[in-house]
Amino acid sequence: MNPKYSVLLCGQSVHEYSDKIGAWLSQGIKIIWLGSDESCKGLKEKYEIFAKAYLLQCFVNNGGLRDIIVDGDDQRGTIKCLESSCPLFNSAQYMVEHCKADLITDIDTEGGD
Repeated sequence: MNPKYSVLLCGQSVHEYSDKIGAWLSQGIKIIWLGSDESCKGLKEKYEIFAKAYLLQCFVNNGGLRDIIVDGDDQRGTIKCLESSCPLFNSAQYMVEHCKADLITDIDTEGGD
């Protein structure tokens, strides 16, 4: 796994990935962690400076999904599944951030003119 922009980790072992997460964050790679409440709290405490800068985003997700998505390459359609199992995760924003520029035709926003 050699991410350039981001890694989304869903349902993974915090013990297995904690050090890798630190290395990726130090390289400027955005981390999105979906896991237990305990793992989210632990990662936000350990990497507080990155969490405050929104480079580390943690969401509680106990829906049983397990996947790793590197640089938005969602081969299994996990992002769509997260819409129901983790409503605080903004899947539409994730898809916009990771889609190819030539695929963006119209972005609907609320609260704008």
